[in-house]
Amino acid sequence: MGLLLLVLPIILLAHVVEVGGVYDYFEAQKACMRLGKDFRILEIWELFGLRGDKRFGKGKLYWSGNTLGEARIEKNIRHESEIFVLNKDIPAYAFYLQDGDITPTPKSTKAHVLCTDAPKHHQLDQEFERLPSGVVVDRKSQLLWEPYDPKRDRIKKSLEEAREYCENLDLFGLEWRLPDVEELFGIVNYNYTKPSVNKQIFGHMHHKYYLSEDEFGEDQVYVVGFAVGSVATAPKNERYYFRCVADLDKETAAKLGIFDPASEIEELLRSNKCQKEKLQELVQILKRYEIDSATADKILRFLEKIKDPKLQKLKNRVKKSIRLVSSGLA
Repeated sequence: MGLLLLVLPIILLAHVVEVGGVYDYFEAQKACMRLGKDFRILEIWELFGLRGDKRFGKGKLYWSGNTLGEARIEKNIRHESEIFVLNKDIPAYAFYLQDGDITPTPKSTKAHVLCTDAPKHHQLDQEFERLPSGVVVDRKSQLLWEPYDPKRDRIKKSLEEAREYCENLDLFGLEWRLPDVEELFGIVNYNYTKPSVNKQIFGHMHHKYYLSEDEFGEDQVYVVGFAVGSVATAPKNERYYFRCVADLDKETAAKLGIFDPASEIEELLRSNKCQKEKLQELVQILKRYEIDSATADKILRFLEKIKDPKLQKLKNRVKKSIRLVSSGLA
């Protein structure tokens, strides 16, 4: 089989390889393993970062490493890793990269495969924080999500109606809007099903489609289904559930008293604390938050200056704790 090497901007300089041909789910796993012990199929949220990339032909379906498992219930969630059900009869998620559709697919289906040797990025909920007001801070997408309210939650609108609703939303003095499809998909967590989102943070979510801002063609709009975390296109004149978002900038964060990891890290690196203290505090911050590439670069430059052999182990812990907001592959 032919190999297509795709070099992407990844902090750890990993790469993505497309293995020529089509495979069922288990054949796809083996195809990646043949490339080396560190290679694996891309996770579905990693594939999503490649949505619309012109290198991938229209109509080409790609496997992800994730499977749909009704047995995944909240009490089974591990802190450090997802629960994946490997039963042959349980579908896996596959993705049309040009169209942007995610769908549970029988494992016997023949599809294409992208493999990577990047360290696996687990889906955790540490990027999200529910404030006392009910607003959810989304550090992954730098957003604030409209608070859950039982009465508000029953409202369904068409695309234009939902846009108007969000633009006129008078809440905390912020400017609200509909999320785009990447922002909406960003709260999907495949550790959960029905709904595929952490309800303790986002409240109740219907097992139905939610509207995004992004249109597809003249009469379609991208929607995200929170029953199993699917992405599809649907008629934009029909009515759907929706949540509004506001952009989280430094001014808004300061106004609402929201912790900003980028600012805290920059302040820490500039402080007069010793190198050991800085490293220890960096580990604690990076355990909780994903960071942007600019902040990651500042940390790496700081690490390069540390030559003390006694700090090398701690230095490596910091480096391994870095997680980019793009989830590493987008």
